[in-house]
Amino acid sequence: MWIEYRGIRVVNHHRPMSTYLQALIGAGLTLTYFDEPVPSMEAPSKKAEHYCRVPWFLVMEWMKPAS
Repeated sequence: MWIEYRGIRVVNHHRPMSTYLQALIGAGLTLTYFDEPVPSMEAPSKKAEHYCRVPWFLVMEWMKPAS
């Protein structure tokens, strides 16, 4: 699907998170850490409450087992 934002047009290839996770697991990696950081409610934003309900960032740590 083509997406345009502020005069920049790019092709967006939507893939669900499961596609990425299955690829990493399939490569033999092990998920060791997962977090969805959110801004504090004191953040200077009218949308801080919304950002606390919707993940904008995911932090993951993957380990490759020793061979």
